[in-house]
Order: sequence, then structure tokens, then C-alpha cells
Amino acid sequence: MHLPSHARRNMLRAVVGLTLIGGMLPHASAADAPAQAGNLLKNPSFASGLAEWKLATPGEKDGFALPEVDPAVFRGNDMASLKLTPQAGMRLVYLQQVDISRHPRITRYRVSGWRRCQGVPPGWESGICLKWSGTQSTCPPDSDWEREGVEVTAPPGTEPLSVQIYLRVINKPGAPPPAGGGTVWYDDITLEPVTETGTPAPAPAATVPAPASVVVDAFYPLGERGLFLPQQPIQFSLSGKNNDATPAELEILLRVKDFCAVPAGEQTLKLTVGSGAGFSQTIDLPAPGRLGFFAVKAEIRKAGTVVAWPSAGFCVIQPVQEHDPYFGMDANGLTEELLNAYRMIGVGSLGISQPWALPDDALADPKGYIRKQIETRWAPFWKSDFNLVGYVKIDPGFHAKRHKDETKARRDKGLFPYPDAVFTDLASAVEAEAEVMKDRIKTWIICEEIDAWVQNPNAPAGSGTCELARHILMTRIAYEKLKKGVPDSFVAGLAVCMDYATDPPYAFVRRVMPELKDSVDAIGVHPYCGNHQLGRGAPCGPEAGKLREVLLATQKLQQEWGKSKTLVIPEKGLAIPYHTPPDHPLQKVHASLHARNLIVAKSAGSVIFNSLHMGVAHGWARWRKAELSKSTDENPVSDYGIWKQTLDAKDNLCYQPRAAVAAYATVARMLANAIDIDPIELKVRDGFYCYIFQRKETAVASLWTTDRKPYTVCVALPAAGEFCDLMGNGRSIPAGAAEFALSEAPVFLTCKADPKFLAGAIEKTVFPSLPPLKAEAHLTDLSTLTFFLVNQTQQPVDATIEIDAPKNVQLAERARNVTVPASERLSADFALAGADLATLKDEVLSARVKAGGQTVNVSTPLGVIPVARTPASADIDGDLAKYAKLAPIILDRPGFLAPSKAQMPESHLWDNAADLSVKCWLTWDEKFFRIAACVTDDIHMQRQTGGSIWMDDCLQFAVDTKNDALSPETTGRAGYDDSDYNLGLALTASGPACYCWVDRGKTKKEGPRAFPLAVKREGSDTVYEVAIPWDSLAPLEPKPGKVFRFSFIVFDSDKTEDSQAAYYMALTPGIAGGQDPSQYKTFVLVP
Repeated sequence: MHLPSHARRNMLRAVVGLTLIGGMLPHASAADAPAQAGNLLKNPSFASGLAEWKLATPGEKDGFALPEVDPAVFRGNDMASLKLTPQAGMRLVYLQQVDISRHPRITRYRVSGWRRCQGVPPGWESGICLKWSGTQSTCPPDSDWEREGVEVTAPPGTEPLSVQIYLRVINKPGAPPPAGGGTVWYDDITLEPVTETGTPAPAPAATVPAPASVVVDAFYPLGERGLFLPQQPIQFSLSGKNNDATPAELEILLRVKDFCAVPAGEQTLKLTVGSGAGFSQTIDLPAPGRLGFFAVKAEIRKAGTVVAWPSAGFCVIQPVQEHDPYFGMDANGLTEELLNAYRMIGVGSLGISQPWALPDDALADPKGYIRKQIETRWAPFWKSDFNLVGYVKIDPGFHAKRHKDETKARRDKGLFPYPDAVFTDLASAVEAEAEVMKDRIKTWIICEEIDAWVQNPNAPAGSGTCELARHILMTRIAYEKLKKGVPDSFVAGLAVCMDYATDPPYAFVRRVMPELKDSVDAIGVHPYCGNHQLGRGAPCGPEAGKLREVLLATQKLQQEWGKSKTLVIPEKGLAIPYHTPPDHPLQKVHASLHARNLIVAKSAGSVIFNSLHMGVAHGWARWRKAELSKSTDENPVSDYGIWKQTLDAKDNLCYQPRAAVAAYATVARMLANAIDIDPIELKVRDGFYCYIFQRKETAVASLWTTDRKPYTVCVALPAAGEFCDLMGNGRSIPAGAAEFALSEAPVFLTCKADPKFLAGAIEKTVFPSLPPLKAEAHLTDLSTLTFFLVNQTQQPVDATIEIDAPKNVQLAERARNVTVPASERLSADFALAGADLATLKDEVLSARVKAGGQTVNVSTPLGVIPVARTPASADIDGDLAKYAKLAPIILDRPGFLAPSKAQMPESHLWDNAADLSVKCWLTWDEKFFRIAACVTDDIHMQRQTGGSIWMDDCLQFAVDTKNDALSPETTGRAGYDDSDYNLGLALTASGPACYCWVDRGKTKKEGPRAFPLAVKREGSDTVYEVAIPWDSLAPLEPKPGKVFRFSFIVFDSDKTEDSQAAYYMALTPGIAGGQDPSQYKTFVLVP
């Protein structure tokens, strides 16, 4: 339990002096080192109207217009901006903030802000200035939010500073003023001191501190596990020790930033710590004045030198009053210490996993043992008001030790591995659980990712067939006993984690279901849907991962078997590297993806339990402290908790909420017990997502974009409503046109109207700053240039393609009008003349695509890499001398290494080309496309077979046969299409092997390939040579001038203790770490 605040304040040990300095902004005497930092302006986002800002008399005879605050248009979290309106006959709109204190030794400052323009006529300019030196620039007619900033030198002396924001006429006084009209907005204005190095002050001191001068043991928020109510003062606990032999005079500067990295306050305190003494201090910070997640950095200085810089986060939450069982936490990491916090953020259900593998001394009385567990271990959860969901975890990891020992012994004897005791003990325990828990638990999940276990070579049975047989029998037993104890219970099973991704979905489940049709009420799918580990490749959102499609396919399959549409999601989570700082941009991605996962799954309808994996990785803090697994950027440890767990000096558990906690609370508050009114997601343009729900008498729309750059949207609301951002900050919006910024972080619109009316309004959303098309140009062959136009809207778009005259080649046509169908991709071919390797070498295509009054610029280098004909009479024999006259592709430098850890000398993964380097040749003839490579590798290791060869030494390559892969920025997605292939070669224990993972964009035909192949080891070299028939690379044809994209990687596995290759060399990204053929090199077949 936490001590009262006054008691915590008295816990300061061996402190001679403690002084709190100066409220929200630090003040320092002239003798001190400069301590100004962050934004020196008050009310920089106009959340408090024009408070702290003053209207100024410009000193001109001509009139000037008055600025105002606009609550309907804004960029950040504060939901307001400064609105400046050009008016005919008025020359100036002028606002300033004065009396800004300064430090005499700081002379350079950076002024900056975000500006947006709409409908501004020519002749107006605006800017942000420090004493009239600043960002002056002409106002464009239309522009989305853009940041502008400049460093300026302050006037000499100690006179307070002032900052001006203005809009004015460009022409001189006396000249006719320009026309009025339009609007200029400003938001998030900053004034930051700058150090001599040109970075915002203060940076850590140049002096490197002694390693252990002052040690911070713990820095974490108090409140309810880091949660605070609106207007509640924020409290942090800071403890540590002074290891020096002399007392330490410490200055602690705390900086607070919100979810959007906007400064939200600062505070400084000083304390004196005796020699060798510890300290423990409660720090009070003012309430931020808005909701959401906030990151706090504590910069601890001793004699002007930074000696420690701990950081942590906290959340300001409006407690959720209505709890929906849909919002769940799974049984993993469940701890009673977070129960109140879970309630605050809107959790409605908790997963409970009472092990069925009982201790030896409990076998005689399983009911008595389980009752005892409820009275002790599960008491806090049992007595709570949460809906409880029971888990019966049957995979081998949850078997009793006695079962595991006997399983191994039976396998060694050649018997069916699993003993009868596994099944009888399961029956006895589950029957007891159902009987004892029947009044509290009505939903059960028989949980095992069986599609993974049947493919696991380390599974105890040593056979996928045996594992499947065990799973079927255990599922039947568990289902029978649960239904016997709780006849009206709902029991999900077949908790697969990958099978939904097959084509068609659920190939494995469809084979197994005849055996389990009467032993499950639903498929308990774990729909992770792509990469779910941030920091390990690009994360996969629910849109690209097709989460909604997976859930709808699950419902469809259940109905085919006579089941209901009701779904449970036993486990779905998103990991973030454990060490990620609270203000790191990855925290915002983590929060946004969590919110989108919740919203998209809710939109499928009939999901009664969506279990987040997990609230906190309970117990991990002790592993981290023991450094059993250290998390770094190069080797991140994935933490699935939305709370981070740490330890203080006394090994007490401490909790730090991540930004995802605030996001979860907002989604739960907005969508508790809401229903989806439309089975089809509402899409207005590519990358724009909207789901409409009905909550009582209110229509709720959740909106976001998957575009990397935020943009402004305008929606005509059918009735007055509310706007709410992902952090929970809301503002009333009148009926009619409402503008707001859309980003990857969802926002919500609510109004008391028929949801269909709100849907109709959103279907007519206007995107004032976005072109309706995206465009790229690629070579199809040496005589054809292809433009790809992608329509981002739901309406056909007329466009004009205009191409600048190339330097070295001729175009028969340089302009063309086209119509791009709604939401589709159009290709337009242009004939080239005079194109060859020499003329294309330095050629860069420049073109424009004009549509909807906007212009998209296209710039494409046309250089290609030649692929020569195969030398005559070239057999596939592994003798690479035949390629001696051809120039190879060579990878022998650190720049080709991945992951980034391999490029670090201290990793000792790669020291020089002798560790790993590659020479690769591509050739062709009328029958085959050939790949040959010599891989220098001091240690050869290949322990795998089949589709697992990529885990050890192998050569893997991929081909985009049509050179039509568009970038994710253009299409909103990455991955393979129907002209792409991914294959690999390896020297296995059984000999040379070739395996195809992707055939024409699909895994449906995955498997080994019997191509002419040679793979052999020669000293420290591994030689690869393969001839691929052209029909296995269709539609690529053996014709001179054909263009395609290609890349390859070589994996290097050197240590037997590594389960897979620790690093690799790659010609380009886009094979390992996320498929993206748009990043491959462009090649051409030459005569």
C-alpha cells in the first residue's frame, strides 16, 4: 500500500536541504548555469483562449483585424487554434506575448509553430517572430498544417522577451490592399532556448559523469498505479543513492510532455544528499489540465553535470462508468494490484486460469483444493465485480511434471507418448472446476495454439500427429466436463494462432473440425494477424492484417457448422521493447494500434470477450533486474504489457502506465456496450477508416488514417455533437462543417442522430489538402514506361499525365488524359524509343499528374542492372568458373548487414568478409532463369529442412516479375501480389534443397521445387547454382529488354545455441523483416 503523501514526504533520508523552485518554469540566478529549457510560452496552443496573449496596436493608420480562437480547427491535443482572417481594407492581424523572462547567458532562441492556410488570396504574408525576427513567409492559397521555425538572436541585455504572431499585407503602405477572404490558422507556438550546438537547451552537459556518482533506484508515478483523476495533483516517487564520499548538491529538472510530444510543464527542485546516503522523495507536479498520457523526464545534475536521467509516464483518466464484458484482460500476468486501475480504464472481464494439473497431494480431493484456491489465490478476483472467463490451458507447457516425465519415458520406448494420467487428471480437475465455479464463470476457453504445436519440432510427442490426437482427446474431455457442471456455459476451443491466414481461411481447422464439431461452441481464435512485436520489423495494423476479415470468416465457418456467430478472442496483444522510453514515438504507435485493434474487432459484432494480452508482464521486473534478458535497440525484449513493471531498491513492484493505457480507457469509454450498425467498414478513400456504432441514442464514429502524414478532413455533421481524441479530450462541435486533423491515432465523433445519417455525412468527407490520386512510374521493358495511378477516393477521377522531355530517350507521347475508376489502380503505358543501358544510366524521369485541382509530382530514376545471357553449354554443376567473364553482384560491406546489431563491431557477429560475403550472378537463356552465388562463410550450419531452411545458412531470393510493386506510401500496404515469388536454396543434411514460400503472390503452392540445382561446400565457401524454368516465374518471359525487380539475402548461423541465424546480408530490404518488393533492385534481360 502507498503511504499518505505527507508521510512519503517525510521519507527523505540524509537530506540537508530541499527547495522547490518556481512553479511551472524554473528560475535561476545570474550566477547559475543556464537552466531555461523547453517552451517558454504560456498557453501556446490557445487551449485557454487568448489568455497570456495581448492585442497590440501596430502603429499604423490603416485598420487591423482582430484574431480569434477557433475550437473547430486544431492540430494537437488542445482542440483549439489561433484564427487569423485576411480582411479587405485591413492591413494587419497582430498578437503578442510579452514579459517572457530570459537568462542573460542565453542569446539564441528558436521560434516555431504550425500554420495552415485555406482560400487565402495573393498578397498576404504571416509569421512568428521574436522581436520581429522570425518566420515571415507568403501565405499559400491552401496548405495543410506545416511546421515553420527559425533560430534568431535575441536583443542584448536582460530585458524580457516578446513573441509576435501576425498576418499582414505584403505591399507597402499607401498601395491598394489585396482582396480579403480565406483563413490562416496557427497552433502549438514554441519559443525554445538554443545551446551553442544549435539544439534546444538544455542538452546533457558535455562532461561525461562518473559512472556511479548518483544512482537512481526508482522513478515511478504514484496515484492508482500511475493513473490520476482530472485536476488531481500528480505525484512521483524518486529514490536513489549518493555514492560519493562528499555530500551531493543535486538539481532535478522535470519536464513533462503529452501524447503528441507537446511540452506540458516543467518543475525544478534542489536537494542535498549526504555522502554515501540514500534519498527517497515524493515529487508533486501540477495537474496537466487535460486528459491522456504524459511522459516525465527527470534530469539530475550535480555541479552542472548530468548524472542521471530517469523517465516514466503517467495517465490522467476520466474513469469509465459503464463496463462492457467485451473489454477484457487475459489470464496471463493477472495481478490484484491492478484491479482498481483496470476498473478505471473500463475493463469489463478478466481471464482466470486455474491449472488443471493439480499437485500430487490434491489429486484425492480436487474440489476441495479448487475451493481453497478460490478462497486464497483467486479471492480478490472472485469477490470483484468483473465478469470472469475461465481458461483451461491444455498445451504441453501446462502439464504437470509427473506427466512430462512419463511422456518422455513412453516416447523413448516407442509408445504413444501421453500417458492415461494426462487425460484422467484433466477430467477430474475440470469437472471439479466447473462444479465449484459454476455460479461465477459461464464462459470457458479450452486454450491451446494447436496449429503451432503440430508444427513444433520440439513438442514432447515428437510427432504432429500425436500432438493432434492428444489435443482432440483433451478438448473432448474438457468440453464434456464443463457442460456437465455448467450446462448453459459457452465453451470455445481450437484456439489457433495462424490457421486463419491460409487461403481459404482455416485449412487446418476444417480438417480437424469433424472430430471436434460437437466439442466446441466457437473457434477461440488468437487473431494476431501479422507482426505484433514493435521494434522487430514493421508492425502490422488490423487493416493490413485483415483482422475484421478474419473475424467475419470465423463467424461464417461457425455458422456453416451450425454454431452461432458469437466470438471470443482469448488472446491478442501487441509488444513493445521493454526499455522503450515513455516519450519515444513508438509509444504513440503502440497506443494507436491497440486502439485500432479494439475498434476493428468490436466492429465485427458478436464478440463477447476480447482479451488483451496483457495488462502487465507480471514478474518480468525481477528478470530484468537480474539481467537474465536485457532489452536493447539491437536485441529488444518484447513486453506485451500496457503497464511496464519495474522494481525499486527494496524489490517492491512499481507500475508505469504506457500510452496504450490512456488509449484503452478512451476506446472503452466511447464504445462500451456499443453495437455496430453496418457489417461493411465505411471507406471514403484509401487509407481512411471509419466504423459507425450505436450506443443507446448516440451515434459514434471512430476514424483514423493509415497514411504516415496526418491530414485535415472536413465533415458536415447532421447534428451537434462531440469530438474526442484518443487521449479522451473532448469538445463540443455544432452541427454543420467540422474540421479536424486525422492521423494514425483514432478520434471519435458522436452525435444524437440516426447512425445512418452520421454515416452518410462521413461518406461525403472532404479532404481539402489531399490529392485524389497517388502515382508512380516504372519501366515495364526498354520500350515501355508505365504510370500507375491509384485512386484514393470512392469516385472516378479525371487526371492528366504530363511528362517532361527526357534527356537521352524519346517519348512518342508526353501528355495524356485518363479516368481512374473509384478506389482502383490504373496503369497507362507510354512508348519509349532509344532506351538502352547507356541512355538510361543517369536518366531521371520527371512528370506531373494533375487531378482535382492538385498536382502530384513523380520522379523516377530509370537506371537498370543488366542480366546477361548464360554462357554456352553451362551445366548446373556448382562450377562457377563459367561466370568468370561476367560482373557479379558483391555484398561484402557492413552496409549490407542486418539487423543493425550486426553492423556494430562489439557484437562480434561480423568482423570482415571472411565471416560472410557474397558474389552473385544472374543469367538467362530461352529455357531457364539462372542464379549462381558464392557465399564465403567461415562456419556452415544448416540444421533445418523444408520451409524452415531460412532459419540457418541459406540463400533466399525474391522476384517481382512485372516490376509493378508500388511503395507502401502509394498503396497503403506492403507485401506480395500475383506476379511475385519468394524461394530459397540450402545445403541440408539430406543434400541440396530448393523451397518456394511464395508462388505468384500466394502460399497456396508452397513447397519444395525440383529445379536443376547444385549446392556444395568448397573450403570456406558455399556454392549455390539453380536453373528456374520460365513457367515457374510467369509472367516473366525470356525476351531481351524485359524488366523485373529482384533481391536476395544470405543468412548466417554460426552458434549451435542460437535457434536461428543471428544475422544476414541483403541486397536490399524487403525480404526479411517485412515483405516489400518495391524496395528491390531493377534488372533487365540483355541480348
